[in-house]
Amino acid sequence: MSLEEEKESNTTVTEHKDPAVLTCLSNDAGISICWFFNGQSLLLTERMKLSPDNSTLTINPVRREDARDYQCEVSNLGSSSKSDPLRLGVKFSMTDDSTQGSSSGLSGGAIAGIVIGVLAGVGLIEPRCISCI
Repeated sequence: MSLEEEKESNTTVTEHKDPAVLTCLSNDAGISICWFFNGQSLLLTERMKLSPDNSTLTINPVRREDARDYQCEVSNLGSSSKSDPLRLGVKFSMTDDSTQGSSSGLSGGAIAGIVIGVLAGVGLIEPRCISCI
């Protein structure tokens, strides 16, 4: 498994302004995809949207509480595989213009790909990840 960030991006997302788009990539068909935030099943907020196949997670706008580790897990009837964590960072401004804080992450509107290796086995999709979203 490997994790790739878009090469042309710098590593900050601005709070309350920029979206973050995370994409889980797999070479396999017939898979189920679940998302994790800090090792726990991701609980979607009103600012989070999943694509119809769950492969893309969009957070718009990003807030500082969104900064942490994201992972995706792909599974089929025979096996499952979880990505390495992707650290999302959020740049933010305090109400006092002289104070700013930031953490590293994705650029505004950047896309990060979470690449999953090939799953072993072929079978029907097992709907066990429904509780993850």
